[in-house]
Amino acid sequence: MRREDQGQGERGEDRPDLTFERVRTPRPELRRFAVDDRERFVAYRWDPEVARCQSGNAPFPIESAERFLADLATHPGTGRCC
Repeated sequence: MRREDQGQGERGEDRPDLTFERVRTPRPELRRFAVDDRERFVAYRWDPEVARCQSGNAPFPIESAERFLADLATHPGTGRCC
């Protein structure tokens, strides 16, 4: 499905681009989360400064990361978490 075909959601928000896979630049590479990212994601969310700006939950349990990644796999682009 093309991005322009996705339109807007019920409340006027943009719908996610489900065709997105990755963007490569000379330095960063942006891509969707993958199951292999679990340990890095947990390490990132354990950082107190990250937790303060996101959910405030530190330490971040591995089970929460597993739920988050499973949710992304079944509901891509929703941004819902744990």
